[in-house]
Amino acid sequence: MAKLKRLMTWMNKIFTDNAWEDY
Repeated sequence: MAKLKRLMTWMNKIFTDNAWEDY
C-alpha cells in the first residue's frame, strides 16, 4: 500500500511539473 501511495505521489509530482512547464 505504501508503495502505491509513493507511486501516486511521484506521478502527481511529474504531472504537475510537466503541466507547469508545458502550460
